[in-house]
Amino acid sequence: MEEDQELSKRERKKLNREKGEGETKPSITSKLPVVGAIVALAVGAFWLMYRGSNGNNAEPVETPQIGSPSEVSSLDHTKGPENAMVTLVEYGDFQCPACASYAPVVDQLADDFPNDLRVVYRHFPLRSIHRHAQISAQASEAAADQGFFWEMYKVLYEKQKDWSEARDPRSLFKEYADELTMNVEQFETYMNSDAAKAKVDADYNSGIAAGIDSTPTFFLNGEKIENPTSRGEFKQIIQQIIDESKPEDESVEASDESSPEGEITPQL
Repeated sequence: MEEDQELSKRERKKLNREKGEGETKPSITSKLPVVGAIVALAVGAFWLMYRGSNGNNAEPVETPQIGSPSEVSSLDHTKGPENAMVTLVEYGDFQCPACASYAPVVDQLADDFPNDLRVVYRHFPLRSIHRHAQISAQASEAAADQGFFWEMYKVLYEKQKDWSEARDPRSLFKEYADELTMNVEQFETYMNSDAAKAKVDADYNSGIAAGIDSTPTFFLNGEKIENPTSRGEFKQIIQQIIDESKPEDESVEASDESSPEGEITPQL
């Protein structure tokens, strides 16, 4: 009897073992695809969160193509009538003292010839000698993004000494943007964007192609000129071009008015 019971126990154990072997337990390798999918989803979510918090979350921006000084496009910063007889193109650097000296003169010229002069500004940052030239140009592009290019142009030149001496002028640029009633957050994002950098680089490249090596450099109707030493001289040159473009009976004598500021600082 005991032997029969022992045998029965052995048989039960054997049956249990055989049953266990027949059931296949999930292996580690069978779990890998599931684990991999979870990790991939986690990494993807993290990347989307990172890009969403980063101002430069767009695809790489290609540098736009800016034409020669005789070719003005919608990418340029302009003021004055599109069909003006004279187009004045300036390549400038916001940290250049000479450019700051010419800025009010250029503004006055636009007022002197409201119907006959179109003013165009292009960036030519002298990065090797002006450490804030690039970012100040990008700040003006951020202002342009909200329709305030010429207002920022004026402020940057008027307050050049203040921000030029700053270790990092970005905070000052944001103050200027706030004073001009811009959206400061939008301004800051665009100032540091690839799009702003690409536009500045495009202007600079067009200047290199035109043979520019100093600022400011001026072109009148596509022709490079020697920088006038006064507002009066500048007016005479522009007036002469206007007179030559008009019929003889409509031409007027060039003004000999001297600049109230006297001589203008030479190029830098």
